[in-house]
Parts: sequence; structure tokens; C-alpha cells
Amino acid sequence: SVFGCFGCCSHFSHTHADRPGCSPGNPRLRGQTLSFFPLRSHAAIMSRQNKDPVMKIHLLIILATLGFLVGCTSTETTSLPTPIIPPPVAPVVTAPPEPVEIAPIQAILAAAEREAGITGVFRFEVKGAGRQDGWLYLNSEGDYRDQRCLTLALTPPTAQAFETAIGNDPVVAAKGKSIRAVGTAQRTIVWFYSNGVRTDKYYYQTQIRIRDISQIRILP
Repeated sequence: SVFGCFGCCSHFSHTHADRPGCSPGNPRLRGQTLSFFPLRSHAAIMSRQNKDPVMKIHLLIILATLGFLVGCTSTETTSLPTPIIPPPVAPVVTAPPEPVEIAPIQAILAAAEREAGITGVFRFEVKGAGRQDGWLYLNSEGDYRDQRCLTLALTPPTAQAFETAIGNDPVVAAKGKSIRAVGTAQRTIVWFYSNGVRTDKYYYQTQIRIRDISQIRILP
């Protein structure tokens, strides 16, 4: 039979009548040339069927690996850069400006214009000094009655502390010294006395009351 010939042949071409075992009585095959090609054996077919699932698994592993790598690359390219935060800048600490010092003539004019006087930092050279009833007076002019004179009036306790601080009688030791005082300069009425009795005569003097030793300082 034809299938018998396939089963026992490998690859050949001949006249069907020349093959033993093939019926020469078949009129359709007599005198015809048949070509036979090798067929895969049953073992080879079974081997391919067995290998196909393994190849599928290998393909799945390769595809999964490629997908993971692509996902990692996409994450890296889309991630935002870490913002750079500049270090805090320390505030610049500056020394407070020196207070404006008020000269005697400025204090006298300002005190004449306002009843409450003028508050600030005053500086002058002591040209005269005196005591009365425990009070100590330091004057910017030699004549304390001069309208240009600015006077520091120290209370008795403050006068005693000031004398201790300079180590000598301030009436003498303070003369010729530059002095700085903090307080309020006000226009004050000074009455004249005769034989211990106040008269109707007076004059104006601009004074700064010093009630604490911290208000006054002798400058070098």
C-alpha cells in the first residue's frame, strides 16, 4: 500500500511498479513516478510538543524581565529632583546708634518753648558748681544766673553718691570736666531772698533734676 511505502521509505523517487510490496495491479499507480520526502518520526513530534510549553515559559520570563526594566527606567526618568534648600542666613546684628547729645543752648531754647521741657541726653563742660541745703549744682556757665546756663541739680542722696564716685569734693573736682546726663530739662523759677525772706524778684533757670547716680557720668 501507499502508507506502507511511506512507513518504510526515507527519501527516494522511483516507478511504483519497481517497489516490492506495492501492488502492480493498481491501474492508477502503474507507470507513475512517485516522490517521497522524509517524515518526522513519532518521537520527534512528541519531543516538539513537549518543548513548546518550556519555550512559552522562557518567553514569559523574558517579557516579564523586560517589563520590569522598562518600569524602572520610566520611574527614574520621571522622578523629581530633590529641592536644594539654602541654609538659613543669620540676621545681621548692628549696634544701636549713639543717642544725639543736646547742647546747653539747644536745651534752654527747647525748654522755653514747652512747659514739659525736653528729655534726652545732655553734654557740657562744668564751669561752675555750688551747694545749697544738701543739693549740688553743676553749671555749664560760670554765672549760674546767666540765661545760657544749663544746671544739673543733684538731690542730697545723689550728691553724696556722686562725691563718693569721684573721690573728692565735686564743687572743686568737677570743674573743667565734660559731663553727660540723662533726664528732662525744664525751665524753673528761682526766687531772690533777702534776710531769709523771699522777695518778688526772680529769674528763670533751666535745670535737669538728677535723682539717681546712673543719670550722670563724667567723660574721660
